[in-house]
Amino acid sequence: STSTRAGSHLALAAALVAVGSLLGSQASAQEFSFEGLSQHTTLEEARKRYPTSTITDRHVYLSTSDAHDHISTIELPTEGRGRRLKIFFERTGADGPQYPWCEEVLAPLRLRYGDPTGTERSYEGTSAARRMTWQRGKEVLSLACFSTDVRPLRAESLTITDAP
Repeated sequence: STSTRAGSHLALAAALVAVGSLLGSQASAQEFSFEGLSQHTTLEEARKRYPTSTITDRHVYLSTSDAHDHISTIELPTEGRGRRLKIFFERTGADGPQYPWCEEVLAPLRLRYGDPTGTERSYEGTSAARRMTWQRGKEVLSLACFSTDVRPLRAESLTITDAP
């Protein structure tokens, strides 16, 4: 009957829309981000998101009122190949530079992207450094952590770059 055929066509159209939405969300899920920042973050978006922060060229120096998630500075990506978004966690405190614990930054990354696909460690005297990386599609996310004594590691920076 005509109503059955119309119902079938509507069901087919709804299924195609659902598949298209799923494929679109999987494509965007392939891209890395940290607290809403990605390689696609623009200068205009940064100005809107951080209205009281200082922006020079491609660097956003977060004001106290705009600061979130331990982020102190954002280096926005350039256009074209070799793009890189870099997020810095160093804040200046009364006792000098302050950094969040590495685990505070690492935990949400593990929840969202799983365990790192690579880890590099280096040691010199009582100093230690660890770089954890995730690769997905055409991007690499890297978290750099360090310690200058025997305490747990501190998060220094996070980068999202084009894969080599």
